[in-house]
Amino acid sequence: MRILVFNAGRYLSPEGGAVRFKNLVPADSGNEVYWIDPVYSRATYDSEAVEAEVPKSVHLAKGFKSSPNPLVELYQREKHFLEAVKKTECDVAVYYNSWGTYFARRWLKQKGIPLVFDYTDLMHAFRHGVQRKVARWSVTQALKQADLVVTTAQALFEDARLFNKNVRLIPNGVNQDYFAAAKPRPVEHPNAGFVGAMGEWVDVESLLAAARESPETRFYFVGDGPKRKLVDAAALPNVTITGFVPYAEARDWMASFDVCLVPFIKSELTDAVCPIKLFEYWAAGKPVIVSPTQEVKRIADDAVLYASNAAEWKTQIAAVLDDENLAHELSESGRKLAKGYDWRKLGAAYQEALKGVARK
Repeated sequence: MRILVFNAGRYLSPEGGAVRFKNLVPADSGNEVYWIDPVYSRATYDSEAVEAEVPKSVHLAKGFKSSPNPLVELYQREKHFLEAVKKTECDVAVYYNSWGTYFARRWLKQKGIPLVFDYTDLMHAFRHGVQRKVARWSVTQALKQADLVVTTAQALFEDARLFNKNVRLIPNGVNQDYFAAAKPRPVEHPNAGFVGAMGEWVDVESLLAAARESPETRFYFVGDGPKRKLVDAAALPNVTITGFVPYAEARDWMASFDVCLVPFIKSELTDAVCPIKLFEYWAAGKPVIVSPTQEVKRIADDAVLYASNAAEWKTQIAAVLDDENLAHELSESGRKLAKGYDWRKLGAAYQEALKGVARK
């Protein structure tokens, strides 16, 4: 099967769409992948600048950084994707973000190429004002146009069903064998750790406030992003920030933590997020504390502890660190749940779904 993928982030990066697709359709799956990197204008961070080799089964069309003017960026995106798809022969086309793909989608549709929308985020929720309304319109058009919509969360599934009858829910997952091979790093104990991009949706503020009130606990922030500046500015003596680390090193950090954290600011956006990091923490055999977002509660139920503000983060972290039985119970519950989110099983379902709509 020849699969065209566009607007899913840069292939050589740990961006969400790229990570998801590379796990669902691995390089050794027997498929040919034609990947079109995006045009982008926002600031980038070290965590998005991963260098790696492109597998032989992947044909990469590079993107570029555009003007910060949103209208210019939109024009350049549309032009870039349209020109790239015209050069590609494929059996099915997958897109992760509708923004800037209107003309490429229309051209593919006219050529009889089946379209698959891998709907992983409420994209309009990242924007404000007029851009938010336009982004929402763009998503609804993309949902209507798709021959198949795949979603990662129940809220996205329900939203997609308003506009398309052919919708599948295939969540994110984890490679358990990979995390079983982790090598813990020498760290201070007791500790609590967060691994991931520090985007605007991450409740860094509450974790810092909890750290300020918990001087006996070492807090680790492993990653980079816009909110890193808050951690740097706080300069708390019991807080360590690593900046970006390679994926294998991030895995080893997770294996070093006494308790792992998923601190989201609860919102329309985060209620529809299926966090890969939750499954990775579980596969690493760690107890987890999370923000009580809709999708996480649906997945985890009582296999995690929940915290909504600084006081609750402090209390729940202390509860896990002070009670070995609780920590073990949470770890085992999470490890068992993670087995149901194996990337290989999810990938088989995903590839079968693509074959179901692909040109024969």
